[in-house]
Parts: sequence; structure tokens; C-alpha cells
Amino acid sequence: MEFFQSFILVATMGVAFLFSRSFLSQYDIQVASFLFLILYFKKHLAIFKKSPSKLIESAIFSFIIVIIVQTSGGLSSPFFFLNYFLIFSFSLLLSPTTSLTAALSLVILLIISHQGNLNFKDYLPTLSLLLMTPFALYLAEERQAKIIDQKEKEKNQETNFLFLSLVVKNHLRVIKEAVDNFVDDEQLAIIRKHLNRLEKLIDKFIVSFLIIFFLANLSPPVKAVPVKMDSANYRINEGNLNIGARNQSSSNYNLATTIGQLAANKFQSSGYIVKAGFQYIHSIIPFSFAISSMRIDFGEINADTPQTDSVDLTVSFGGAGEYQVTAIENGPLRKLSNESIPDTSCNGGDDTCTRTLAKAWTINSAYGFGYNMNGDDIPSDFTDTTYYRPFADKNQSQDPVVIMSNTNVGKNRQATVTFKVNVSSIQAAGSYQTVVNFTATPSY
Repeated sequence: MEFFQSFILVATMGVAFLFSRSFLSQYDIQVASFLFLILYFKKHLAIFKKSPSKLIESAIFSFIIVIIVQTSGGLSSPFFFLNYFLIFSFSLLLSPTTSLTAALSLVILLIISHQGNLNFKDYLPTLSLLLMTPFALYLAEERQAKIIDQKEKEKNQETNFLFLSLVVKNHLRVIKEAVDNFVDDEQLAIIRKHLNRLEKLIDKFIVSFLIIFFLANLSPPVKAVPVKMDSANYRINEGNLNIGARNQSSSNYNLATTIGQLAANKFQSSGYIVKAGFQYIHSIIPFSFAISSMRIDFGEINADTPQTDSVDLTVSFGGAGEYQVTAIENGPLRKLSNESIPDTSCNGGDDTCTRTLAKAWTINSAYGFGYNMNGDDIPSDFTDTTYYRPFADKNQSQDPVVIMSNTNVGKNRQATVTFKVNVSSIQAAGSYQTVVNFTATPSY
């Protein structure tokens, strides 16, 4: 059987290579479509369902893929990757010997059909097919092992059903007949006899079941953990384990449910109250954060002429804790040649601003890059629109600075960030840029 399958596949690929070299190659799309139609009708018409479909499917796919690859460039074809899928299909559908034979034949035909001199670069795709074949066979063996394991489980289940339906049922039938016809000690002896046999059989069945259960559970258990939500800028320790959760609603009510969560309750004593469980922190106001624009453009900047641009930050927060929005820059405004516009120190002197303290910036001869804030939940040092800060600098290992925060719930809390830049007459001309990261984080 393996020899026959190998012969059919090798012959199919050989015909496909000849086809791609003939005048018929201009009809490759039509031929591929026709073969797909044959495969479709074969799989859906009852008269064909008992035929050796795996071999026919493999032959059809082999022919289609070979003519597609060969008519589009052979070893340099953009569809060469289809050969890898073909190798995997051989391994999954056919025997190992057939798969190896087909893969080797495919490589030989690819090399023979190549026009021109072959260099090492040309050999690489074909060699990769040979290296892919053992891996594909390994995956196929793993799949086959899982299929066999599943069949064993089904067989054991059938055995259990047979035990219950034949052995136990037969003894119960005899006991029932003895009870129905009970007249003397003879029927009582029959009942005792069958009950003893039934008890021993059940004991054996339980022991066998426990052994199988023990062996099946020797493998390490699968861990179930909540989702870990973090990035380079934040970490949210949240999430819970439950067996069901959903939002339900109708025209009269809205109801959120969590089923099966451990230790979900209100615990209290003198001095403390603990509200444990997802529903205590679940909010009807989902946490959201939006930035009105992802791009700030100061346009053309003239010396001693400050330029500004702004974005709006919008936060909705309904948790029981606090939310924060932090800001940090990837570095000062900088050209590709590494010249930069320094971060502002505002007016200087008594009005020198820092990352955490805003000061007045009103002098046109004070240069740099900074920001002002106004609106909801902003730091109190932003007294008015003339007060600015420099951004924290990630390149100098500085920590992000909080620019919005609140412990109260609220929807659409909005603050405006106004960016300002001012340069001197000796500042090098060019295009300057940087990235400012805003991170919004809720806590509960």
C-alpha cells in the first residue's frame, strides 16, 4: 500500500512538472479550479465517500501546488512557501515512508527543473524542505498519539457502560426475579449469592477506576491565574478567578453578576471593614482615557517668539480608589544631528521651575521647552496660564510625574496641556522632535 501511494504521488508531481513546461501552463488557473471542483464533489457526494480520499486529496493538492510554484518562478517563486504546507499535509495524511519519498521526489524535481546554474543560495530552499520533513513527521506522530489516546478513552468508556449495562444489570435482574418469586430460603440464598458477586464486581471496578484516575493525574496540574496587565510604564494588579460573569439588562433593570469568586463578602469588626470581591470595585463608569491629538506641531519658530500648541486629556473613572495620569518625555526636543532645545527653567532666579513645581514663564529671553495645565484634577502649582514646568526626562532615568489625579468618581474629567517652546537667535535651524508619554492608571 505504501509503495502504491508513493508511486501515485511521485507520478502526480512528475506530470505537474511536465504540465508547467508545456503550452498548457497558460491554463494553470483553470486546471486548478477544475481540480478543486473535483475535490469538492468527491467530499460531498455519497457515492465517493468510501474511496481512499486521503491519497486522492494528497495527489490533487500536489498537482495544484506544483503547477502554481513552477509557473510562477520555481525556486524563486513567491509561492514557494506552499511547498512547506504540502510537506505537512503529506505527514498528516499519509504514512512516514510515503511522506519521505514524496518530499525527496519534490526536491529532486525542483532541482532538475531549475533553469541556469545552481549556487548555494538556490539550494537553500530545497534543503529547507528536507529539513522540514522530519519536523512535520514528528508533529504527525504527536497528532496520531493523541488520536490513539482519545480512542483508548472512548474504549474505556464503552467498557464501563458494558459493565453497568450487562454485568450489573444481569445480576439485578436475577435478584429482582428472586424477590418477586420469594417463597422460601432457596430464593434467599440466590439473592445473597448474587449480591455477593455484585459487591465483588463493583469493588474490582472501583479499584480499576482509582488506578486509572491516579495514573491520569500524575502529570503536573495546570495553573489558573488572573490576567497580568502591565507594560514598561505601569502594572495593574487586578483580575479574579470565577466560573461566570456577565452584564444583563432589560427595559427595567441593569444587573452585573460574578459567579464562583472565592471569599467575596463584606467582612467587618471594630476598627476595620473589608469589602472583598469584584462586585465591590465594579463600577458603572468604565475607566477610560483619551487624548485629543497625537501630534503637536509648533510650525516655524522665530527667535525670542514663544510658540504654543495644546491637547486635551479626558478621563472617566468610577473605581473606589484613585486614578493618576503621568507624563514623561523621551528626551528634550532634538535634531537628528543631536543638537537639542533644552527643557525650560521658566523665568529663572526665584521663578525657576522644576519637574514637580510650576513657576512663571513670561520673559521672552527665557528659552526652552515646557508645559502648562488647566482644567480638572491638575496639580495646584499651575496657578494660571503663565505657570510652566519642564517634563521629566526618561533619558536621565527620571520618574514620570503626576499631572492629573483624583480619588472621586467622575465622567469626562478634562484637562488641557499647553506645550510651549522658545529659542534664541543662536539656536541651530532644523527640525526638532521628541515623544511625550501620557499614562493613565486606575487603582482600587
